[in-house]
Amino acid sequence: MRVKVLAAIAGAGLALTGAALMAQEPRPAGRPNRAALQAEIGLSDEQVAAIRKIHLQERKTAIRRNADMRVARLELQELMGAATVDEAAIAAHVKTLSELHAASLKARIDSQLAIRRLVTPEQFQKMQQLRHQWMGGQDARPARGPMGRGHGRMPSGVGTDDEQEPVDPA
Repeated sequence: MRVKVLAAIAGAGLALTGAALMAQEPRPAGRPNRAALQAEIGLSDEQVAAIRKIHLQERKTAIRRNADMRVARLELQELMGAATVDEAAIAAHVKTLSELHAASLKARIDSQLAIRRLVTPEQFQKMQQLRHQWMGGQDARPARGPMGRGHGRMPSGVGTDDEQEPVDPA
């Protein structure tokens, strides 16, 4: 299974680091391996271990939060499709979804800040440069559509879904 980059790391300009540091399989052609990346950025073994721990913890909580959001969306759809509309229940579900989205954003920002505290300004700048080179100048996140679903596909190794296919640049 390929480990995907968390939005938290991608947003901080650390997508390349997160993906490469968490890799469990050989890297596709053109993508640096963990040791090469660590050496190029100048990360210590302690920094790598701390980044892995942050990534793993955020991924665990994101999985739980995303499951809660999916259930809340499903319940909201059920309420909206009912013969008799319960506006108070709908408002409560909208509030719950809003809180879950806010918690998701806060968690991503907290992860970004934790990683920024671990690295030097020079290492962070190098991570941003490498991420930009690796992404080819593309944004790290796909466009979002209704209910938070992406409309496009991310380059292989980016995003949160294991099933995503690479983007066809043509």
